[in-house]
Amino acid sequence: MAELSGRDPAAEVQAFVDFVGKTTRGGRPGVSVITVSVRELEPATDMAAARAELVRRLNETADTIGARLFNLNDRFLVLVPPQDELNFVNHVYQVRMRVIEVVGRQASELGLNPAEFTDVLHTKRDAQKLATLAQAAAGEPTAASSTPAGPLSQEHIESVVEHARACGPRDFVQTYGRYQALARFERDGRVRCVARELHIAMAELRARLLPGVDLMANPNLFRELTRKLDEIVLASLAESRMLQGHISVNLNIASMEEDTFERIAERVRERDNTSLWVEMDVSDVLANLARYRRIRRIMDRNRIHAIADGVNAELVAAAENAELGMTGYKFIAPRDLNDIGNLRIAAEQAVHAGKTAILSRVEDASTIEIGQRMGIGVFQGFYIDDLLRAHASAG
Repeated sequence: MAELSGRDPAAEVQAFVDFVGKTTRGGRPGVSVITVSVRELEPATDMAAARAELVRRLNETADTIGARLFNLNDRFLVLVPPQDELNFVNHVYQVRMRVIEVVGRQASELGLNPAEFTDVLHTKRDAQKLATLAQAAAGEPTAASSTPAGPLSQEHIESVVEHARACGPRDFVQTYGRYQALARFERDGRVRCVARELHIAMAELRARLLPGVDLMANPNLFRELTRKLDEIVLASLAESRMLQGHISVNLNIASMEEDTFERIAERVRERDNTSLWVEMDVSDVLANLARYRRIRRIMDRNRIHAIADGVNAELVAAAENAELGMTGYKFIAPRDLNDIGNLRIAAEQAVHAGKTAILSRVEDASTIEIGQRMGIGVFQGFYIDDLLRAHASAG
């Protein structure tokens, strides 16, 4: 049964901590959990009604699937469904659909983009990782959370870098990094992973290292933060154990001019079972075209593919006119039916140019069907992760 939504927040956190303690028995078994986090927005935005509605509906969902729901301060909800690996995919789908239903309506009323309102993640966590969740939810200070809240500042960036230096890039990426599959559909309907995108989970990094900090207050400083994170990711990939298989990473032009990137590129060339996709912002590329041309020589020499990330029809046309030599174009799945026409034009441009078309943020089967009719061949999103998990469980 679900936990009552009206419980005192401190008691709810303690209940979660007690639950975590029980999972340590028997050698810290893995526990499959679904987390729903509601992002903090500017103070002027009243999200109380949206949070209350989400908590109420997730309580109903938890009761339906027999899950344990922990409501940690109405912003961080953890569902622990029955530990049945095959049905877990269905549980995740039910939770995600409920969140989309509520968030879509509430975000619209607040004039917000639903994609920026919540995060829904699912994973198998051991007891130690669950304890970290409980600590973060309880608001206990972490190594780098002593900086003041407010607009993103140079001090905030330095605190993140210092934290990464203290724990090492590999551990930092293992803590804050996430892998998400990019997959193709075979003729028999089965889904096949063709690459894994490694990215830093900004929501979790913000919650644990920069609580209350407005990351988007200063675009230039946010760009500087992402460049520092690029350096950390590259440093982790420079360790041979991290650079395995087919990996996709998001990088700024400035990050690719570092010696670390060239060393990684050479290592990719030496390994037959390893490939690297670099996802790039077309605007960043066009603003630094001469630097990009130099970097492309390194990429081409070492069989590294360039993917234009988050593009629309105008950016596809600009990239093709500038002869950027992109291997593929990644589009964001439309939330509004009015945007499907724009996606169709952009996808047709990419396919006509002989490039791979990728659709990200896929949340349901209908989005895949729409994309396939447009000639899109590669898909990414939590729904894809669910399908891969289901196929793996089915053998």
